[in-house]
Amino acid sequence: LAAVVGASPVDLALLPNATSALSVAISAACDAADVREGDEILLLDVGYGSVSKMTARECKRRGASMVTLPLLSDLPSSAEPEALLGRFQEAVGTRTKVAIFDHVASNTAMQLPVSELAATCRARGVVSVVDGAHSLGCTRSLDVQAVGADYFCGNLHKWLCNVRGSGFLVLRPNDSKLRSATEPLVASHGYGGGFTSDFIWQGASDYSPWLAVPSCLEWWRSVGGIDRAVERNHDLLVGACELLAAEWQTQPLLSAGSSLSMALVELPLPRRDARGNSRVYASRDGKEMQDALFHRNIECPIKTVNGRLYARISAAVYNELDEYERLAHAVQGITLRRMQ
Repeated sequence: LAAVVGASPVDLALLPNATSALSVAISAACDAADVREGDEILLLDVGYGSVSKMTARECKRRGASMVTLPLLSDLPSSAEPEALLGRFQEAVGTRTKVAIFDHVASNTAMQLPVSELAATCRARGVVSVVDGAHSLGCTRSLDVQAVGADYFCGNLHKWLCNVRGSGFLVLRPNDSKLRSATEPLVASHGYGGGFTSDFIWQGASDYSPWLAVPSCLEWWRSVGGIDRAVERNHDLLVGACELLAAEWQTQPLLSAGSSLSMALVELPLPRRDARGNSRVYASRDGKEMQDALFHRNIECPIKTVNGRLYARISAAVYNELDEYERLAHAVQGITLRRMQ
């Protein structure tokens, strides 16, 4: 696994998922940065919801403040790498001790310039944590050492298609301060036996998801590798975006090139109410649509961005174009029925 993600085995720990890895990384980053009362931890508002909760808990413990960089309200312009980097650099202040950002943001499908963001953190003496839950299998040639973040957290059950309950954490190499600050949240029989042992031997864990990783990676090698699938999936994503935009007469939130395997396409819903006022959709509206699709045997997240609803589509190795056509027609049928 270390060879696949571009890390040394001695810097990689196996965890059940990216959430577990991020919980470890955020706590360790705060220790390594010696976060105290009055210090700040920087987040982006395009990040995953549970990460803000982890950060808020850590801030409460230490008397620090959580600062959120707003990007959502200015999409799609704020997703441009240069614009995003500039705003990030402005947000990193003298009290910023830790910064947490996504590689591929789950809610918006935007791919962030993580190497440049991590470089900014290093130059400013800020400890960086990357939420890479969607990285492996959703981006080309993942190389966490090249990213250069202090902590990189990822999943194996998503795009890599391994068994649920398999994730990883990678430390930036040759940093004794990071290494000493990074400990498992659960100390059991393996604690004190080295970095790998600290995290693996924790009580009565189920090791089968981790033991499945070699077979999973061997399958990927047998079919031409992960990057080949990423290219195929990207072609499928572009075609799916074009199909949905044409059927719904709407547009994707970001260009299909912003992410290689995910995209948001706006749903064909009225933008004004009966009185001609702008219509603002809420999360509950998205849930209703998502539930309606689910009852038609279609699993597709519906996201609310700036008062509009979007279908967040994914293009994985098991998807084909006709599935998106089915999605298009199902949404049209649900929308028409609710308008009558």
